[in-house]
Amino acid sequence: DHAQIQQRGARDFLEHYETACAKQGSMPLPAVKMHLDKEMLDFNGDRVTFPDWAPILSSICINKHLQHIAISSTYHPYLAAGASDRYCKTNVKKVRAVRSKEMTWKLCKALRECLTISSKLKTLHLNGLPLRER
Repeated sequence: DHAQIQQRGARDFLEHYETACAKQGSMPLPAVKMHLDKEMLDFNGDRVTFPDWAPILSSICINKHLQHIAISSTYHPYLAAGASDRYCKTNVKKVRAVRSKEMTWKLCKALRECLTISSKLKTLHLNGLPLRER
């Protein structure tokens, strides 16, 4: 039953995350699961692809379990020190999902939902993410 899954998922991030991954036919990411036993979601978003964000975001939306959420991005394509503009433009890789306008918007919406319903969340760290107006 969908309502029971949502209720259990609100108290158990990992259970909801694994269920959401199974529904879309993907595997839970070890980096996302790493600190959940300490009630912490702490990972580098650069390593998460667009499809892998869906279960993370749906789990964050209903979360009442985690005390700490930290999502970072360290990818900076234009930091090739001393490189010419031409070099940078020809060697820039595809933008990471976490750095896209669409994904940062979805992440902010999921975090807003979490902050609205969770009394356990004590810290929220977003580091290196290009947050901007929609």
